[in-house]
Amino acid sequence: MPPAADPSTWAPRAPGARAWRRALLLPALLPALLGAALGHAPASFAADPAPPPGNPPPSAAADADAAANATSGAPLMDARLVLVLAHLPPGTDAEQVRSAIARELGMTVTLAPSWTGPSALVLRRDTASTAPTAHRAALTFHAEDGRLVERAVDLPANPAQAVEVIALLAGNLVRNEAAELSEAFGQRLPAAPPLAAPAPRRPSPEQGRGASPPTTNPSAPGLTTPSGPSAPRSTAPSAPSAPSTPPAPSAPSAPSPCGRPPSARASVTPFGLDLAPFVGTSTFTGVHVRRNLALNLTVGLSEGPLGFELGGLNIATQGACGVQAAVGANLVTAPVSGWQLSVLGNTGTALTGVQTSAGANVSTGDAEGLQLGGVNVTTGALSGVQLGLANITTGTLSGVQFGAVNIAAQGITGLQLGVVNIAPRSTLSLGVLTIIPEGRTHVDLWATDEGFLMAGLKHGGDAFHNLYGAGIRPGSDGVRAWVAYGLGGHLDATSRLFVDVDLLSYSLIAPSDPFSLVLQLRAVLGVRLLRGVALFGGLTFNQHLSADPDAESLGLLGGARFHEGDTGFALRAMWPGFTLGVQGL
Repeated sequence: MPPAADPSTWAPRAPGARAWRRALLLPALLPALLGAALGHAPASFAADPAPPPGNPPPSAAADADAAANATSGAPLMDARLVLVLAHLPPGTDAEQVRSAIARELGMTVTLAPSWTGPSALVLRRDTASTAPTAHRAALTFHAEDGRLVERAVDLPANPAQAVEVIALLAGNLVRNEAAELSEAFGQRLPAAPPLAAPAPRRPSPEQGRGASPPTTNPSAPGLTTPSGPSAPRSTAPSAPSAPSTPPAPSAPSAPSPCGRPPSARASVTPFGLDLAPFVGTSTFTGVHVRRNLALNLTVGLSEGPLGFELGGLNIATQGACGVQAAVGANLVTAPVSGWQLSVLGNTGTALTGVQTSAGANVSTGDAEGLQLGGVNVTTGALSGVQLGLANITTGTLSGVQFGAVNIAAQGITGLQLGVVNIAPRSTLSLGVLTIIPEGRTHVDLWATDEGFLMAGLKHGGDAFHNLYGAGIRPGSDGVRAWVAYGLGGHLDATSRLFVDVDLLSYSLIAPSDPFSLVLQLRAVLGVRLLRGVALFGGLTFNQHLSADPDAESLGLLGGARFHEGDTGFALRAMWPGFTLGVQGL
């Protein structure tokens, strides 16, 4: 029984150190997990041993833990934790497991054959799993507040790696970091329900005399609960513990199809060849398999590739990792990590990689990478590029959309380039028609020195806008109607001053007259006078192209004429000019 100690505030190992060790360990686990799935693992663990003799006494273990933590710089927790080893993986010993857990937690861990109170960890074989138990163990933690938390995990065959996995699992159980553990091992592990009532505190040796024999907790062999009268609390002075603040919950992310284990019924095979589902190697292996190399002559059905898959129609139920190629389509009802290419279409619930298709690419969750196809759809957030005739993202977009129609339903940080662009907010959208509901919308009235009197609508995002206008231009033969269309950039110099640079085209609307087009590049400076009202003015450079050899051109500043008297559509004049206007809304 470990010596009683004053409770103190627990200062766990720095998260950066745990992340570094975990990142170093996970790549080593992958070969072991793959070997277990292929059937190369040992047949079973050793039989449940009794706690090995020769364990160091509690005082020696405590001194060893203190020395180890002092050397490593990990803060030492004054409280003691009891470790009950109802089972050990082969090739390991109790002291290895105890010291690894002590290092992970930065506290004293004491071995015991059983325990009658809280602050105990019990390691046992996972008998509830339907998978082979040779590489699966369960760890149960009985907390001070009465919580009973249990997790099961697959262990690698390598003894050193198995000890590290057990230590990481113990650290997450004691800290109650189920979400972190789930991310590290690629699966969400359910937590056992809490006990109905907290177990009494651990009695001291003097107070334990006369108590009834302890009863065994059936859910955790080796963890026992006293049935006699509870012992009074220790009167040793203790430092007040700081209130714990639970971490803010983070949004769950889709597990990677490359790291997630197969379902309980699945196995991993190096090769598969099928004419159709259950006609070929799947006749013997079934469809609950994941294949490193799969060839499907017509339709292939499996839990997904872990390498390369080629077929007419590929259907994967648990994700795709690697390259998936199809003459028809790739249909995946789970996340995709890698490259999907097909003629008709590709689907996945999330994407990390590339989807290419002449038809449609669909990701029904978040996507990170490239979608290249006729129609590209992401129903979550997209970080990457969409190239196609139609590009649709229903979440936020960080990247590029290039196509005839681009839609970013929650806004875009990046570039939209197409004929029609739609987004509530946009950094830069370039197109013939751009709709930015939360962007800039103004009504402009302006005049030019060559005689244009125009009214128009200016609309766009923060840095770019489209301009649509109509007006008149008086001439020697009367007043003619003109329409204008333009693209422009916008910059707010100060809260009151702004600069616009626009490229406009003015087209003559007179069916009986020869076609005329005036191209105008203008740079204007605007001053906001009142809320929603601004004056602007600046310089212009103009070109007049017309099929009328006698077309009137030039402004007040003069210019140069070309092709006078020539027939046909040609450049007739070039001149500098100026413009003045007012902006509303």
